[in-house]
Amino acid sequence: HWFEGELQLLPGDDALSIDDAGRVVLRTASESETSFHQYELAGGGLQEIFTIDSGNEVQLMTNDAGQALVIWHIADPDDPFETEPRMANWHAETGLEQIELPSSLLQLSCFGFNGSGMGLFVGLDVEYNWQLFFSRGLHNNGAFTDLSHRVFDLCDQDLYSVVGINDAGQIALQLDVDFNLEHSALLDMARPGDVDGDGSVGVNDLLGVIAAWNEQHTDDCGQATMPDLDGDRLVNVNDLLICIGDWD
Repeated sequence: HWFEGELQLLPGDDALSIDDAGRVVLRTASESETSFHQYELAGGGLQEIFTIDSGNEVQLMTNDAGQALVIWHIADPDDPFETEPRMANWHAETGLEQIELPSSLLQLSCFGFNGSGMGLFVGLDVEYNWQLFFSRGLHNNGAFTDLSHRVFDLCDQDLYSVVGINDAGQIALQLDVDFNLEHSALLDMARPGDVDGDGSVGVNDLLGVIAAWNEQHTDDCGQATMPDLDGDRLVNVNDLLICIGDWD
């Protein structure tokens, strides 16, 4: 609780983060479970984000928009030696919403979560290859896609490490050249109106928006086409205006 200018925690509690609005994320661990809550310093309100049995590894990240991103792994029912990742988005107004992930993933970690709800992820697939993903907005399941669809070409260079993603959607990476760390790269995400991810905005993008008009747009994970340009789950005039406003 908040007392005389201090947030006083109980035994077993940890404070994980604080955002610009004074929202603090707390973790409480017991013998049986681990739970995460958001505490508002201004009003003193406490809301549960996520609870899981003890012994499970959980990654939780927050942004300044009041969102929390939760990633955990469960045992693969078909292979006890493998795991399956799970991911959910939480906001005080909407609660916990699970995000659909590609079925080919064995592991997933988040390396950035910006104020616009964009996430940057590295995942290990069933072929034991590392893949780089991003999500335009975590409330839109169909926006979780292979990063290669939405940024400039990496020119066949291997990924060395992920630096992060900023609020403008720019992605910083470190790349390998001939197995030696040579340089860093700053990648600009696809343009706001670029539905098909080809780097330009034109008739094909406009037709992509019209073809998905008034649909609850939740493409299969990994699909590059995302007519839901504003990420509100519905393709409508707002997405059309974004496309037209970014026209070449």
